[in-house]
Amino acid sequence: MTEQSVDAKDTISHQESVTATGISHRFGRTSALTDVSLAIMPGELTALTGANGGGKSTLMRILAGHLSPSKGAVTRPRDVMLMAGWRPLWADQTVASLAGHFSRRHAGFDHSVFNDGLAAFGLEARSKFSSVGQRSAGLACLALATRAEFTMLDEPERGMDDRSRSILMQLVSDELAEHPRTLLMATHHIDEAAPWCSKFLVLTRGRITLDAEVDEIAERYHWVTGPEGA
Repeated sequence: MTEQSVDAKDTISHQESVTATGISHRFGRTSALTDVSLAIMPGELTALTGANGGGKSTLMRILAGHLSPSKGAVTRPRDVMLMAGWRPLWADQTVASLAGHFSRRHAGFDHSVFNDGLAAFGLEARSKFSSVGQRSAGLACLALATRAEFTMLDEPERGMDDRSRSILMQLVSDELAEHPRTLLMATHHIDEAAPWCSKFLVLTRGRITLDAEVDEIAERYHWVTGPEGA
């Protein structure tokens, strides 16, 4: 990750960490999360990964305060942004009109961050989102521009090609260095996220099965390639 300045470290020292203690949640008879405890520190990008249906989105909604857990407790900053995907009611809005909507909800919204992000992806503020990848790119720019103290991106790479995913990770890293806060990103692209992240959380069938720093994981695991029979 990008090395942070002295001023950035001072900003981080005044921020609140995000913690979950003994979080469990059920949807009827279905258990979505079971006894999940974690701590996400300010100034870091934490990756959340796991199979589809493993509880990632449910956990993020609980961390954001959009859903109350059946059990357990969460502590979080007041200013929270969860970008969890496209909403049909946004279909007729331009990129600029969505920025206006988010700027009214988040006092720290920075239009220059938003416009610079759009430019990196080759998008224009007056246009509408014409593909899944463009929608994902635009929403990621919106989320980063809010500069919310706790920012969450739920699988922001949907529909993106390799180049766009690389741009996304660079934007996330640059923004974290420029305006440090707590960032949590759910992703399936583990290999692409690893160079930018401080920590990985793996959620398997509603339980945290790995909570480790990236450097620790690199020491514990190795890629082995070759014929399957060998």
